Amino acid sequence: MDKIPAQGIGYKIFKIVDDEYRPMFSNSTYKYSQDGWIKWRRDCGEVGFHFFLTEKEALACLTAWQRVFSPRNYKTVIRKIKYNQGMHKYPCHVVGNRLFETGFCGQFMIAAVGPHP
Repeated sequence: MDKIPAQGIGYKIFKIVDDEYRPMFSNSTYKYSQDGWIKWRRDCGEVGFHFFLTEKEALACLTAWQRVFSPRNYKTVIRKIKYNQGMHKYPCHVVGNRLFETGFCGQFMIAAVGPHP
């Protein structure tokens, strides 16, 4: 697997539930450190947080997801993140046969908050 930089910028899809950012593909919640970082815990996933390396890839995944699954009782958004403890790239099947290029990281912070076009 290809390595990614230890720190960088990426994109994550979130669902908004009760005015909170939640993982799009699980029912868990995030716990924020005092400095705003969300640190990986074993109950969050297998080895770290998935994120998209480009906004274009995140948007393609969200679009495919929304085509396959009817709208839920929550809003979905894409947010720019800062990540630390970058691990490696990971091709991920989220919807259908399409592979989406994602990365894994040990912690992230939501860098840009606001509506996504």
